[in-house]
Amino acid sequence: MVVQVSSFLHWHLKIFQVLGFCFENIGSDNVNRKRWSYLWPCFLMIAFNVVALMSLCNSEVVFFANDSFGFFNDVLKVVAADIAVTISYMESILKRSSCHKFWSIYCKLQEQKWEWTNWQEELRENFRFAIMFYTFIICEALVLLILAIAYPFQLFWSIYFPFIIVIHLRNMQVIFHVELIRLELLKLRDDLIRMADYSKFLAQGKGFRGLENFFHFKIVEKQRNYQMIYEMYEHFQNTFGFSICAVLLMIYVRILVDSYFGYYNVYHGSITFEIFVVTPAFMQIPMFLISSKCCMDVVKSITLNLHGIISQFNDQNIIISTQLQNFSLQILHQEIIINGIGISRMDGYMLTRVIGSITTYMIFFIQFMPKFSNV
Repeated sequence: MVVQVSSFLHWHLKIFQVLGFCFENIGSDNVNRKRWSYLWPCFLMIAFNVVALMSLCNSEVVFFANDSFGFFNDVLKVVAADIAVTISYMESILKRSSCHKFWSIYCKLQEQKWEWTNWQEELRENFRFAIMFYTFIICEALVLLILAIAYPFQLFWSIYFPFIIVIHLRNMQVIFHVELIRLELLKLRDDLIRMADYSKFLAQGKGFRGLENFFHFKIVEKQRNYQMIYEMYEHFQNTFGFSICAVLLMIYVRILVDSYFGYYNVYHGSITFEIFVVTPAFMQIPMFLISSKCCMDVVKSITLNLHGIISQFNDQNIIISTQLQNFSLQILHQEIIINGIGISRMDGYMLTRVIGSITTYMIFFIQFMPKFSNV
């Protein structure tokens, strides 16, 4: 099946496809392209693992050799990055069917073909993701420039930086799909707000003939839409569940290690650029968790608007009241919660826990810093 999407979405899907993080049927049913899109992520996964293995085998040349603390930090970063990259590519290869189903449902939810849209409308609709994505691109370009100036031709950064780019773009791909789910939920919420205005006339016995049947039909239609959005969410969870946990854990480890090592160098009077290099990583976790929180908050808004409609009738119209209660139960039992593989709810509370743990460990590290002077 060929998936038809807007030019904006198609362009970013192509970016993820170049990295091996996308399914095969983007605008084409070509057999050779399908085969290539399957072999390409396999090749990239093997290449990254070979590079990581060769780095570990030549650790004296690749990693920081001045003291054991810096050496351990470099090894930990590369191992964590290799695990995250491997999990991401394995999931991308094995969950292709779920990814394709996600996009198939997304296309069914679109009421009109994409021919009528232009790039301005597409950019306006996907403005949040565009801001996050291209801010990330600019930051990574600045980091690359800093590395080229501060560490010219250093073997470690030549090996480690591609891992970082791939992992960060995998995180951006997850955010990309979360934003699509959020936009569909927003459309559903806006439709329910308009229905709430219609319900005021219907509950007061006003309106035109046939309004009751029309209202009942619209409620059923919105239930189907929510069902399709929930199926999109399930395929999203199935496609990115392990990647979410692996990528966030790797970024968390990198922030900890680079922050500690940066302070360690400052403590010993060395000039370090670690804090500038880790800046994009500081952005990655908040961007995903805030996007996830905003997506789940829209569901709460939908529930609030739905109960506002139910309260208009007070069981005076049994058919519509029953249908609205069924819709409410559907949202209750088909709750959209982005949680990776079920480990933790990805929302603002998760962000505060991450910040709190980093701060706590930094305090411990600063307290014990003098003991590392002889390491």
